[in-house]
Amino acid sequence: MAYYISPRFLNKLAVHITKNYLDLPQVRMPLILGIHGRKGEGKTFQCELVYARMGVEVVHISGG
Repeated sequence: MAYYISPRFLNKLAVHITKNYLDLPQVRMPLILGIHGRKGEGKTFQCELVYARMGVEVVHISGG
């Protein structure tokens, strides 16, 4: 089953990830990207779909 990924969300996440890997002195990008929304809106699920499409391996770490 194919899930819909918002093109705007995909673009924002892809640009953020790509800019963090680039080593360009004039491009500054924060390491952390905040994705806001209410519980159950699919923030994590959408991110996982984008990561799978881009071939990004995710490592989950605990903040506490």
